[in-house]
Amino acid sequence: MSMPSLPNDWWPVAQVGMALDYSFSVARDLGPVNDVIQTVSGSAMPSGTGELVINSLSVVLPFSIALNLSGGVAGRLYIVQLVVNTVAGRTFPYLIGLQMAQVLADCPLPPAPSPGFGTPVVWPAAS
Repeated sequence: MSMPSLPNDWWPVAQVGMALDYSFSVARDLGPVNDVIQTVSGSAMPSGTGELVINSLSVVLPFSIALNLSGGVAGRLYIVQLVVNTVAGRTFPYLIGLQMAQVLADCPLPPAPSPGFGTPVVWPAAS
C-alpha cells in the first residue's frame, strides 16, 4: 500500500494548548460499496517529545472516526495518517493535514525529534 505524498484532506488551523477533537468521515469510500470499518490505525508526523500525538481514536459507526489530539509546536505543519481496514478486506489510507497556528512560534522552527510518523494508535484497542 503506497501513501500519497501530500494530505488529501485538511483540518482547520489549530492552536497549541487547545483541546483538539476532530472527526473524519470515510462515507465517500465505504458508503457506495456498503462496507464497514473493522480496524483503524492513526499516527502523526513529525513525531517525538513535544510534537502532536493522538491520545485516542474511536469509530462512530458506520463511517466516522473520532480523534483526540494534543501537543504540537506552534507554526508546525503536521500530517495525520489514518489507515482504515474494512470487513470486506479493503484498505483505505488517508493523510490529513493540520497546521498549528503561528502565534508564539519560534523563528526558525526547531527541528522535530523525528521527521517520521510516531507509534500508531489502533482501534479497536488490543485487549
